[in-house]
Amino acid sequence: MKKIIISIILLFTISSAYSSPVDSLWVQANKAYIEGNYAEASEKYEDILALDFESPDIYFNLGNAYYKQNMIGQSILNYERALRLSPENVDVIHNLEMARLMQLDKIEAVPEFVLSKWYNSVLQIASADAWGIFSIVLFAVFLVLLMVYFFTWSYGLRKLSFFTSILAFILCIITLVFALQQRAGLLDDSKAIVFAPVVTVKSSPDVNGTDLFIIHEGMKIKIIDHIGDWNRIVLSDGNQGWASAASMQII
Repeated sequence: MKKIIISIILLFTISSAYSSPVDSLWVQANKAYIEGNYAEASEKYEDILALDFESPDIYFNLGNAYYKQNMIGQSILNYERALRLSPENVDVIHNLEMARLMQLDKIEAVPEFVLSKWYNSVLQIASADAWGIFSIVLFAVFLVLLMVYFFTWSYGLRKLSFFTSILAFILCIITLVFALQQRAGLLDDSKAIVFAPVVTVKSSPDVNGTDLFIIHEGMKIKIIDHIGDWNRIVLSDGNQGWASAASMQII
């Protein structure tokens, strides 16, 4: 029994020595969060990201840690980043909605065209990798059905395999388009979250420009132009103007 205990301790020591920094930081961050040390937890999660390692779980936990500290901008930013990597994650969606309730700005978005809304809802069902896998599988099915069509003597089976192969090919193209669009969304750097408590949006990229309106921390905006230290932004309700680039962070 003593030898078994010594072996277990030795194995644990060796595995700990060879564990990656990411694993160690992940354990430390989760432990700090469970104990209510949210500032320490967020710092550890940020350290993981600094090692060029990212995942939906890290961004989600980091968003939770900032939410517990009432840091609404940081919280929404990390929930949005988690959602980009895992668009179908219901936990992220729920927590993001909860964080948005803490925003001071309540803006009515421009109504989306019904077909566009339906298309985007279908697009968000799966991630870029998942759509890519669907596309590959459907292409393989298309090839198999094509072989059945060319090498079978049964008229009924040839007819069935022909039309089914066409359907599989069409679905393959559609899922490939979805994968490419989701991939483009991951690379999109036009979306940002406002970090400053209050931002005055100007009519021109200058401190002396006319004040148009005010937005607050946590607001999600789209950057459509950039001049010097200023970004031209557009809100979900269509309002546009110039704001300091330092007051926001790219999702």
